[in-house]
Amino acid sequence: MAQRQDRGLHRRARRSDHRDPRRGGDRQVSKKHPRPRGEHNPKRRIGLWIAIGVLVLAAISGWFYLAAQRAEEAARLAARVAVQEADQLCQLGNTSLSRGQYAQAEDQYRQALQKNPNLATAGIGLGIALAKTRRFEEAVQTLEQVLRTQPTSPFLHANLGMVYWEMGQVDRAIEAHQKAIALDTGFAGAYYNLSRIYFGEEQYQDAVAMGERALQLDPRIVEAYNNLALAYAHLGEYGNAIKTYEKALSLDASQAQVLYNIGLVYAQQGAEERAAEYFERALALDPRGLAEAHYHRGVIHEHQNNLAEAVRHYQQAIEGNPQYGDAYYQLGALRFKEGQYPEAVTLLEHAIQLAPENAEAHYNLGMAYLRSGNTAAGEKTLNIFKELSAYHKEVARYKDIIKYHPRDAVAHFNLGTTYAQYGKVSLAEKAYRRALELDSTFAAARTALQELGQPVRDRMKEDQ
Repeated sequence: MAQRQDRGLHRRARRSDHRDPRRGGDRQVSKKHPRPRGEHNPKRRIGLWIAIGVLVLAAISGWFYLAAQRAEEAARLAARVAVQEADQLCQLGNTSLSRGQYAQAEDQYRQALQKNPNLATAGIGLGIALAKTRRFEEAVQTLEQVLRTQPTSPFLHANLGMVYWEMGQVDRAIEAHQKAIALDTGFAGAYYNLSRIYFGEEQYQDAVAMGERALQLDPRIVEAYNNLALAYAHLGEYGNAIKTYEKALSLDASQAQVLYNIGLVYAQQGAEERAAEYFERALALDPRGLAEAHYHRGVIHEHQNNLAEAVRHYQQAIEGNPQYGDAYYQLGALRFKEGQYPEAVTLLEHAIQLAPENAEAHYNLGMAYLRSGNTAAGEKTLNIFKELSAYHKEVARYKDIIKYHPRDAVAHFNLGTTYAQYGKVSLAEKAYRRALELDSTFAAARTALQELGQPVRDRMKEDQ
């Protein structure tokens, strides 16, 4: 009994040794003893904060990713919109260019390039618009800039070549078109342009060869038929000229200009009845727009002594084109023959204002002055006629040399000198530039060009 009591006391004593830490006891709880509820666990708390941090970081990262993705989508959308707007502006520029609204076209092309600097069609259009306003240096710079990004574009080389031609740099124009053809041997437009260049340089055989090749590649180029036929006519191959025009009419029978040109070929052969037939057909299609057809129809009437009809057609030619100097001259000469000197003087003075180099107009005006009693004016005008006759004779002489020797730099220089002596400054400049192009060491041509003064594009009035 006593022993059991002792063991009980002993157990109580051992239990009393386990002090409650919350009561200030100094005995530590054994590790195996379970932790009381609600007691703080540092490791669990750290893990919780780590989990929260991971979630926050993931949320922030996701937000940045979505924001970047949206920014990229917005940038792509803006780029697509800019490209579309640039295309629309380029199309507007093309429309303005086709209508001859060159300043407006230039502005639209520049806006297009601001939105899409890589839009080559806008760069080409801008170059053409600049060339149309005779800002050739800017045009060349613009086209060459596009060419650096698209060196294999035959269309671009051809357009650059046409600008060179407008600048009087014939060799560079031909070279540019030859590059275009090397890049695309089937480029009919390049052959057509070469035909025009050779025709403008009075190299009619080459013009024929290039024109024929252009039409072999693309028989639908109506303008190529016209240029080819003109080259044939200058070579005296009137039959080929008419056949070529007839082919153009087979594509479009309503081409008044082609009908008029056929009439001219017949007139050159002295077949005035046939010529009159085609002039009438042309005027039936375009009674107001073809002042030249009225003029030539009037000439035929005058040859047939139908003077009233001749006067009517000359007057209609003037109404259709108030700047048509030849029509004023022809009507003035007719009035002179009729003895109507005051009216003849008025008409011939106007003709000379429009075409100061018209020697025949000066002769008839001088005679009209004399018949009207104005001797001083008559003698002065007849002296001008003599000077102009000498001028035309000299020009014809050098042009004849150039016709058979187109690369004769001296002939081009002499032609330029003749132009300069008679005040034809822009024509002189073109001839001097051609001489230098053929011979870059031609010091006299370089000096003469420098002495002409300011460039043609800055002149108030250009020689025609």
